[in-house]
Amino acid sequence: MNEELDFSGVEDFVLEDLNEDIKTKNEEQNNTQEAESPEKKNVSKKETDDDIFEIDFEPSRETPSGSKKDSSVFGVMAQTLLEEGVISEIDKNRKIESAKDLIAIIDDEVQRKVKESIPESFKDLIDLKQNVSNIDEIVEHRKTIEYLKSINEEDLTEDLSETLYKEFLKLKGFDNEEINDELEELKTLKKLEDKTKKALPKLIKYYEDYEQQLIEKQKQEKELLKKQEEEYINSFRQSLEELKDFDGVPITKELKIKALDSLFKQNHTLPSGEKVSDIIKARMEDPIRFDVGFALTFIMTKGFKDFSAFKSIGKQKLSKDIEDAVKINDMKRMGSKPAIDELGAEILNYIKL
Repeated sequence: MNEELDFSGVEDFVLEDLNEDIKTKNEEQNNTQEAESPEKKNVSKKETDDDIFEIDFEPSRETPSGSKKDSSVFGVMAQTLLEEGVISEIDKNRKIESAKDLIAIIDDEVQRKVKESIPESFKDLIDLKQNVSNIDEIVEHRKTIEYLKSINEEDLTEDLSETLYKEFLKLKGFDNEEINDELEELKTLKKLEDKTKKALPKLIKYYEDYEQQLIEKQKQEKELLKKQEEEYINSFRQSLEELKDFDGVPITKELKIKALDSLFKQNHTLPSGEKVSDIIKARMEDPIRFDVGFALTFIMTKGFKDFSAFKSIGKQKLSKDIEDAVKINDMKRMGSKPAIDELGAEILNYIKL
């Protein structure tokens, strides 16, 4: 005979028994603590409660992998970008303590993505960019080579064969009349496609050889440009060092450093990865305003030789400022009657000369 078991009231009984047990243990613990630390007898209930609920929620600085995780705001942002897949990797030893550090990581990721998107046959040109004078010219030449390599025999229609073989003859030194005669003869004999098939590898080889010559030529040009730039910077720095004043205006050491940095120190990175100075950046951001200001300054100073126009404007403003200041001072000193004392008049006369 199966009887249904009645568990009603059991939960209340268990909870009451559990609460009683907890209460007893807490009392025993409190008695033990008081016996060990008599100085704590006067601690208020509020302080005791605060101690009980004082939990350290500071997150661990250790990631599951054991590497240290930057706790700064920028470090957290970088970690979030990494977890979301926006950034593919972060060096565990890299410090991320400022916006500049975070931007550098994002910039590295952009450059990495750009490199990954570049076809394999062009990747060797990435590092070459810094060592040649015109990488765009080399890239265009490489495109031609890759196009020629992609041509299959079945792609050689009569029109394409004519274009390719015409280029081949031109590179061999044929003039236009000789080229036309040769093409017409091959068309008549129906040998143009066959001739082009044989000429295509030679055409590719020519372009590859020419590319190497182009690279070497541009490397030499780059070295020459670099040398000229270094010579110019040295001459500029020397002229600046020897300059004591600029049309009567004293030139301090600090001002010289700022002038040098504004022109040559590459503080800004463009989206292309190129680094530029303050002056170059200013012109790129607003070329019209920059050139207008440059042109007006050039005209007003008679080719940067006479700054009297600016001095005149400065003197007029300074003269008015001093005159107003003297009047205000006299009005305070003598009541409502404006007057200029001898010293004020002497200063104004000197400025107005």
